[in-house]
Amino acid sequence: RTDNIINNVVFMTLMILLLVFAYRKKYIEKISAKSLILVLSVWVVAISGLWIYGTHSVPRADSRRVLNGIQEQLGGYLQKYQNQIGITAYFEVIFRLLRNGAVDYRIIRIINIIMIIGIFMIMHLITKELVRDKESVILELLLSFGWFPLMLYAVFVYGSIPGLFFGTLGILFTLRYLKTEKTGYGIGLAVTFACAMIIKNNYMIYAMASAIVLIVNAVSKKRIQNIIFVILMVVCFSVVSNGIAGYYEKRADVEIAKGMPASAWIAMGMQEGPLAEGWYNYYNSEVWTETGFDSVATDEISKEYIRTRVKEF
Repeated sequence: RTDNIINNVVFMTLMILLLVFAYRKKYIEKISAKSLILVLSVWVVAISGLWIYGTHSVPRADSRRVLNGIQEQLGGYLQKYQNQIGITAYFEVIFRLLRNGAVDYRIIRIINIIMIIGIFMIMHLITKELVRDKESVILELLLSFGWFPLMLYAVFVYGSIPGLFFGTLGILFTLRYLKTEKTGYGIGLAVTFACAMIIKNNYMIYAMASAIVLIVNAVSKKRIQNIIFVILMVVCFSVVSNGIAGYYEKRADVEIAKGMPASAWIAMGMQEGPLAEGWYNYYNSEVWTETGFDSVATDEISKEYIRTRVKEF
C-alpha cells in the first residue's frame, strides 16, 4: 500500500529537529558509543524479531525455489539459474552444520539478524575511518536506529543480507588497507568481496568499486601491490565459484555450465514487463524451454534480441 507521506515528513522533521537540538546543546558528545552500540543491537533484535514473529511469513518466489532446489531437482534448478549456486551452497553449509542437513529457514533468519547487527557495527567502523569528530560518529549510530528496511530484511531468506555483510566488510578492509598498506587487510578485502559475489552476484558492484579505487591508488602512488590484491579477489571468486559449480555438477550428474546463458537475462532486462521495465517476466526461461534447453540456441536468440533492442534504444 502507499504509505502516508505527510506522516513520514512530519516524523522525519521532528527527528531532525531533535538531533539538531541535541547536537547544539552538546548532548551528542556525552553519549557513550559502546553503550549506544549495545542498545542498537537490542533494538535490531527486537524490531527484526517482532517482524519475523508478527508476519508469520514463509519463503516464497526465489527464496522458496532455492530452498526447494537443495531438497529436490538440484541439478535442473541450478542448471537453469546458475546465479543461485552461491546462495544454495551457503544455505546448505549452514543446514549441514546446524541442522544435520535438514532444511530449516528459521535458522537463516536468526543468522540474518546477527549479520544485520554486524552490518551496523561495520558501518560504525567505516564512519570512524572517514570522520574524526565524535559527534558525527554518534550521529551515524543514532540514525542507524531508523534504518528499518535493513532490519525488516531479516525475514528474507536469500542472499541479500549475507552478501551485504561481506560486501560492507570488504569496503572497511579497503579503507584500512589504503590507510595502513597492511597485507592482512589486502587479503581480507579480496576474500570478503569474493564471498559477497559468490553469495549474491549483485555485490560485484562493491568489488568493482573497490578494484577501481585500488587501481587508481596504485597508479597515483606507485603501489603496485594493490594490483595483486585485485587479482587475488578475482582468483578467489573464480576458484570458489567454479569449485561449487563442479561439486553440484558431480552430485547432480548435470553439466551446469551449459545451462541458461547470461545473454537471456540481459535480453529480459531490456524489455518492458507487467511489473516494471527490466523486471523478471519469464522471457529467459521461456526461450530456454522453447529451444529444448539448448544453451547455444538460447544464446543466439537472446543476442539477436539484444541487437534489435539496442537499435530501438
